[in-house]
Amino acid sequence: MGLRYLCRFRRKVDDVAAGLGAEAPGKPAALLRLEKGLGGWLADRSTQDIFDRFDCIETTQVETEAGRFRWSTESVARDRLFPERLDLPQHE
Repeated sequence: MGLRYLCRFRRKVDDVAAGLGAEAPGKPAALLRLEKGLGGWLADRSTQDIFDRFDCIETTQVETEAGRFRWSTESVARDRLFPERLDLPQHE
């Protein structure tokens, strides 16, 4: 049964990846670049790599004067775009 879900997930990811980076009237250039970046990232990742990336929210503390802040994997624009394209519920 689990293999069925795994295959369904991979098919959905492949469908999403196929539609990324397509030019459309009114699509901003920044979004087009972001989609192309996500498409390239997905092409280089196995299903397990994707699960590992989104397994939990990873927080990193940066200890420099220029970058004294916390960031999480979900704060990367590419990482926010992926679940949106999969039509997953978003939470704030």
